[in-house]
Amino acid sequence: MKLVPYSEEFKEINHAWRLENASALYNPHKQMSVEELNQHNLQGGSDLTRFREFDRIRLFALVDGEPVGNCSLRNINLQMLTAELGYLIGEKHYGKGLGTQMVSLFLQQVFEKSLLRRIEAVINVNNRSSVRLVEKLGFVREGLLREHYLLNGAPADNYLYSLLKGEFTPVD
Repeated sequence: MKLVPYSEEFKEINHAWRLENASALYNPHKQMSVEELNQHNLQGGSDLTRFREFDRIRLFALVDGEPVGNCSLRNINLQMLTAELGYLIGEKHYGKGLGTQMVSLFLQQVFEKSLLRRIEAVINVNNRSSVRLVEKLGFVREGLLREHYLLNGAPADNYLYSLLKGEFTPVD
């Protein structure tokens, strides 16, 4: 697996992933056209050493040259050196361990290349796969965010997880 910066060649697949059932079911994605999402991704950063210059960072995961998902940081707090983790795997790649591998590799790069000291993950309480993924990577559940997101107009509860730089151990 290799992590690479966003490229316009990923715009169609990235848009399609956002519309897939699990992604739409658990995440409050803003509705965007392919081009709007492309512009959004082009405005973000991909160089973790320059995390202070962007409001979000996104890298895409390739396996044998094929995009399988992406990882991102958003809500980057430069004063506290924290950020929120986001990730997305195409449904056809579910159940292969690629999500865990991708997020582990991403976090390894985050902690090696940036000064960030704490990464948070906000996960829908019904998203068991995502909960398992972050727990495998050592994230600690800190609490319940009641009615934190609106999904299709309905309030949804989320768990708050965090991982500290000193607690992280990469997994294969």
